Amino acid sequence: AYDVYLDEVLVQPLGLKHTGCYSSNQLPGNVAYGYEKEGETWVANTFDIPIKCTGDGGLYTCIEDMAKVWVALIEGDLLSTTLRNEALSVQSIMGGNRCYCLGFFIKLDDDGKAVTYSLVGEDPGVSFLSCYFVADGNILVILSNTSFGADDMIGALE
Repeated sequence: AYDVYLDEVLVQPLGLKHTGCYSSNQLPGNVAYGYEKEGETWVANTFDIPIKCTGDGGLYTCIEDMAKVWVALIEGDLLSTTLRNEALSVQSIMGGNRCYCLGFFIKLDDDGKAVTYSLVGEDPGVSFLSCYFVADGNILVILSNTSFGADDMIGALE
């Protein structure tokens, strides 16, 4: 099962203490619920997301655990060097200095070198953005329990 696989190859080996494929009707006590706006009212996203994670999303995590994933990816503890390099190689040009690779986005400088690697995600009532800054190894993780909260934060930061 997908959730068992993720637990065995990602969560347990990396020591991710607050990450998992939890059933939406059995969430741990420290999980924030997602919300969407319907008219002028905020409503929980309970019926708008999968009951358990799939390859399309639904994995619960926190800032600290996501930072551990970036470190493991960059240092070679998550994927082999060959797979990591392939995953972080340009597959298509999106326009300007933004490119897409295998699940990641890359921002390039004017010389074509990677400035940031990014992961993004969104479901009804939740949004996520995380970046690894190549030059200094800094990591940015934004988690929101609204559909556009991560976008709003990035706009403010930019």
